[in-house]
Amino acid sequence: FDEPNEHFAPDALGPRLLRFDSYASSDVKRWWDLAEATYMSDPSPWAQIGADAERNLKLIALAVDGRIELGFRGSVFKDDAGQRQLANWRRINADVGPAALSPEFGVEAGSARVHKGFQEAYLRLRPQLRAWLEGQGGVASVERCVIVGHSLGGAMATLCAADLGNLGVPVELITWGAPRVGNADFVELYHLSAPGGRHATTARFVNGLDVVPRSQQPGFRHVCPPSMLHVRDAGVAGAG
Repeated sequence: FDEPNEHFAPDALGPRLLRFDSYASSDVKRWWDLAEATYMSDPSPWAQIGADAERNLKLIALAVDGRIELGFRGSVFKDDAGQRQLANWRRINADVGPAALSPEFGVEAGSARVHKGFQEAYLRLRPQLRAWLEGQGGVASVERCVIVGHSLGGAMATLCAADLGNLGVPVELITWGAPRVGNADFVELYHLSAPGGRHATTARFVNGLDVVPRSQQPGFRHVCPPSMLHVRDAGVAGAG
């Protein structure tokens, strides 16, 4: 993830296209930079607003004039001190469940089921996120909320989008190499949670060779339907 184009020759088409101004100044580049910053010790211009040392989770954010940007970190196998740590994988990704949607989402879950580990990971960061949002003026002051995540971070970003959308926040979800989070009933709740019944943007970027977006619990689906944006980029892969 740190070197997405490492296996390409310098004159290969992919790296050449990424050097064009049309990409460098685009929202897509901003979304990629946000996802990448979640793995950095200094994520500026974003700042760390949430963390869970036990499961090695991190959440970064930026607030400017009513616009909120949130980034969830994906799986890592070392803690911030550089020590090997597998809790991030063992206690989250391998804890498949499925589980009923938590009452903390404030909706009637019905038959909605989600990946147990992903949900527990998001709920560990949720109190810190809500406290930070209150410090920015509360959810009612948010005019636009962009939520980004890579791999496991994309799974947590999806749950966050459903959660904040249910509170009336105009949510835009962008994931990179993210796995499926829940079943068809969860997908339906996700889209109903958005103001107007639909999220403004749901973009899912995947590597054609990445198994993470294709692996799933039986019956689980991506929240991004076929009519929305899919990009197959050989330079972006997920590790869970």
